Amino acid sequence: MTGVSGGRRKAPAERRPPPPSAPRGFLLRNLGEGAFEETVIWQGIPTHEAKVAALNADGRPDTLSKPHSPERHIDVWWNEA
Repeated sequence: MTGVSGGRRKAPAERRPPPPSAPRGFLLRNLGEGAFEETVIWQGIPTHEAKVAALNADGRPDTLSKPHSPERHIDVWWNEA
C-alpha cells in the first residue's frame, strides 16, 4: 500500500471499491439448503457497525446503528413486524 495519512495507510485508488449507489441495511434469513431471503430494513442512510438485539420487551430483534457521517447520534430500527 502507498501513502500515509495520520498514521493510517491508504489503499491505492485502483483497489478501493466503488462507493455504493444506494446505501441500505438488510437482513438475510436462512431458508435452509443454502437458500437465503433478503429483507431490506432501511435504504438511503449510510450507516456502519449495526447491531441486532431485542431492545424492548417484545422479544423481536431490533437494529441499532451509527451514521456514517460526522453527526453524533444513533439510529434505532424497531422491528414492528
